Amino acid sequence: MMSHEVAKLINEQINKEFYSAYLYLDMANFYGERDLDGFANYFRIQAMEERDHAMKFLDYLAENNEAISLEAIAKPEADRSSLMAPLVQALKHEEFVTASIHNIYSAAIEAADYRSQRFLGWFIDEQGEEEASARSLIAKMELFGDENAKGGLYLLNQELAARGEETLYAVYPYDGMSLADSPLGYVDNGDSGKEAAFLKLQEYLLSDEVQNQIQRTGRRTGYEGVSPENEDVFRADWG
Repeated sequence: MMSHEVAKLINEQINKEFYSAYLYLDMANFYGERDLDGFANYFRIQAMEERDHAMKFLDYLAENNEAISLEAIAKPEADRSSLMAPLVQALKHEEFVTASIHNIYSAAIEAADYRSQRFLGWFIDEQGEEEASARSLIAKMELFGDENAKGGLYLLNQELAARGEETLYAVYPYDGMSLADSPLGYVDNGDSGKEAAFLKLQEYLLSDEVQNQIQRTGRRTGYEGVSPENEDVFRADWG
């Protein structure tokens, strides 16, 4: 059962994720008003990802029969002082979100809530990617996006405009079969519903219970070999 403190913090995180979506939409509007459609596209996609994160937290509470409390979302205040300013603000905001998720994870550890620790692990990895992406964009802006260097800014804007145009995401299982490098499935880019379904299926397949059931067939091991409790059923001659 989820502890009251973990449930409370996740409820608060839902609000923070929706606020993040609002903030990034405000940044998208800032760049859109300046005809920088690539930068606007980048932050619109960021906004959609934050919305999806909020729904992932919300669904997790619902799946665990926890009450969901939706609070008012604060008005976003994007820093509009320069073209660089929202990028720096976005990185600081991602660092704030990372600290918030780490705080929930610490509460889950204290409560011995192993299910929530596993659930939050995905967000911890995701935040690492978000911060790296934000830092990379700042570095590119410093190198090529000076407001007086129109050519570099144009090229960077074109690069950001292409974000989201990839046709497919490949969703690979975490621990693939030794003799088959095959994806678990393909998901149309932008279809967050299907992507969430694939991730949920992957999480189920990677659960300790299901992994043990698969090993009990005697036909599959993880990369660390056969677990001790399944050594009696594994047949090496099956390959």
